Amino acid sequence: MQNILVIGGSKFIGKRLLKKLGQNNCKITVLNRGNTSAEKYLPDNATHIAVDRNDKEKINEILEDKKFDIVYDICCITGEHAEIILDALRGKVKRHVHVSSGSVYQLEKPTDFDELPIDEDHQLAIIEEDTHPYVKAKTEAELVFLKAFEKEAYPVSIVRPTFVYGPDNYVYREAYFFDRISRDRTLLLPEDGEGHFDLVFVDDLVDLIIHVGNYGDKVLGQAYNGSSARLMSANMFARKIGKILNKEVKIKYYPMTIGEEFEWPPEKMYTSLYPYPPKGVMSFSNNKAERETGFSFNTSYTVGLTNAYNWWKNEDNKEPEWEIEDLLIDYLTMVREKGKDDPAVLKLKEDIIAKNPEVTT
Repeated sequence: MQNILVIGGSKFIGKRLLKKLGQNNCKITVLNRGNTSAEKYLPDNATHIAVDRNDKEKINEILEDKKFDIVYDICCITGEHAEIILDALRGKVKRHVHVSSGSVYQLEKPTDFDELPIDEDHQLAIIEEDTHPYVKAKTEAELVFLKAFEKEAYPVSIVRPTFVYGPDNYVYREAYFFDRISRDRTLLLPEDGEGHFDLVFVDDLVDLIIHVGNYGDKVLGQAYNGSSARLMSANMFARKIGKILNKEVKIKYYPMTIGEEFEWPPEKMYTSLYPYPPKGVMSFSNNKAERETGFSFNTSYTVGLTNAYNWWKNEDNKEPEWEIEDLLIDYLTMVREKGKDDPAVLKLKEDIIAKNPEVTT
């Protein structure tokens, strides 16, 4: 019987991972802060230990006399997180699967087709003063583990997901479409709606994580992209969900400069409005996982988004406040009809700025 450690596990990817592991004949220990009721995610064959992963002393105390066949770390965000867990697990684990992010790649020119699709040999992000904090943190975490593999053969493998979607997703992404299309609202999309990207269905990603954890030594020290490798755009996303819901999709496009016009904080553009890349092309190759391990990503967007919607509609989803969005739709319509310098348009713009919309998550 395998002895497994899961770090994280109470939300989305970790929750789906535990559900899958709970179907297997294994012993599971789950480490997280304990902020979520264990009955919501903990399988019968799992034991929960509440601890803050930033507490190095407590982590060492808990893991001092424990050994594991496989460690699945779902919530390692920073280099410090990696150092703490690495120090606690040296010599005590046969396999360690670190769940990272596609954000760790150096993506200066995401629309340069010479670089696409991005494979695992692509350069990791160069850490500079203006590097996005999340990119910096996730890259530093990876570097800790890669250095440990090179210097001491620490048995780590890395999985780098692209945008993850599916049941239990607490990040406001596919729900952006569900909220609006299910209510017959006009859908606001950036630019011309032709920004392209790829996603991965959460259960496919979980299958990859488990597959890598159980594979041979060939995966040690290696990274594998978690992506369906099938391009999606805002327009395609909208049409796909409209078809699933049997709804007509009404779309209005907005320029990405709209945030500057209304003096919105930058994060509002991605947390309250469309949450995916607004333009260009961003895609990740999944050939390495298939070529080296025989793994394949099987879930189509139709199946995955249907599952995601069926989960979402049964949740207690609070309807968003539409006031600012309605004003924005009116503004875009008036600009097209009258131009930006029309007095009525300028007055509406002032009204929107005066609302000073808060960032929602």
